[in-house]
Amino acid sequence: MRSSISKSLSDIASYYSDKLAEHGDTPLGVDWNSGESQRIRFAQLCKVIDHKISNFSINVLGCGYGALLNYMRDQGSECSYLGIDISDTMIKSSKIRHANDNNARFLVSDEPDEVADYGMALHLTA
Repeated sequence: MRSSISKSLSDIASYYSDKLAEHGDTPLGVDWNSGESQRIRFAQLCKVIDHKISNFSINVLGCGYGALLNYMRDQGSECSYLGIDISDTMIKSSKIRHANDNNARFLVSDEPDEVADYGMALHLTA
């Protein structure tokens, strides 16, 4: 069973790596239909966060190229961010995009390596 799961994850990682290669680090690069729909989804997801807490941590599964982190920073969030994705290409893009963010870390994996105050899953496909 684990080998079929690994094969599925590998296929999904390849799909998103190909999307990123085709469209770059844009909403289309993670298979969103537009930047506006991406922003709307991020706004809805972030409604669960208590913004009265300034130093919270968040784990984001399926982080793609790190666009949610850009959105959160634009909203004034100073959270500690762990982006997790099964695509090494996406993680490489995230690390380049957020190289100067000392409160952000990115991991190639299908699960976080630490517990956080919040957890989100973005655009997961099975």
